Amino acid sequence: HAAQALGIAERIQFLQGGVETIGLQRRFDAIYTAFFLDQFSQTHCEAILQLLDSVLSPGGVWLYVDFTLYVQGRSARFYRAVVTPLLYRFFQLCCGIEASSLPDPQVFWRAHQYVCIWESSYPRASIAGYMLKKPLAADDLMNSSVKEQE
Repeated sequence: HAAQALGIAERIQFLQGGVETIGLQRRFDAIYTAFFLDQFSQTHCEAILQLLDSVLSPGGVWLYVDFTLYVQGRSARFYRAVVTPLLYRFFQLCCGIEASSLPDPQVFWRAHQYVCIWESSYPRASIAGYMLKKPLAADDLMNSSVKEQE
């Protein structure tokens, strides 16, 4: 309903399937990964981040919600030390996920100069949400400065 009110409903696409099925020739203005990246090893997570980064338009927004290493507090530390390992073991046995610990997508985003424009956390479960903005490409910066000069 909000998308219709904003007049962007026809531009929204929901993709179902493996992340590997995304066509590299496509570009998206926004990506939403909720409780998705935590199921992969750090190496596989970085490959997925690279793929998603390649289809996110310069200046695009990445919405991310997942368990995190960065929320502080006693509850968060307990959750990461006790609950998270139990959850990983359970999902390894039931679903065959490859991860045994939380990957750190922040390393990728910092290296690629994403800017955090909003964040929130739920310390009791060591969960955080971020809205990250992909930087404009050098060509886009030159084009926008030329437009501003005209």
